[in-house]
This record gives sequence, C-alpha cells and structure tokens, in this order.
Amino acid sequence: MEIKTNMRSLIFPHLLKGGVYVQLELYNAIWLFAVFFMLHDFEELITVENWSKRTESRLKERDSWIN
Repeated sequence: MEIKTNMRSLIFPHLLKGGVYVQLELYNAIWLFAVFFMLHDFEELITVENWSKRTESRLKERDSWIN
C-alpha cells in the first residue's frame, strides 16, 4: 500500500487516517458546507427568541433610536 504525502497532509495532519491520505472531493465538501451552515442557522433560530427576551431592556437602552 502506497502512502501519499504532500504539502496538504503536512499542513492538515488530521486528514491522515491510519497513514493513508483521506481526500474529500469538492462535490462532497460543498454539500457538507451547506449542511453545516443549515445546522448553524437552525441553532440560531432556536436560540434567538430566548436571547432577545433576556436582552430586550439592554438593547432598548443602548439603541433607543431604533424604537
């Protein structure tokens, strides 16, 4: 079994798995980015209501021109 090494494997050692270079195709990387972005956005949608209720008074004091 040939072990591939290149500059990316030196910069990103977590890409090495069992001594074999693991390559992520661009197509899969784009889909993973979209999935992680959606999960991050959903997390913000879930938590923003509670955050806005807790900080409403401080925001009104600080940014009274918005009201």
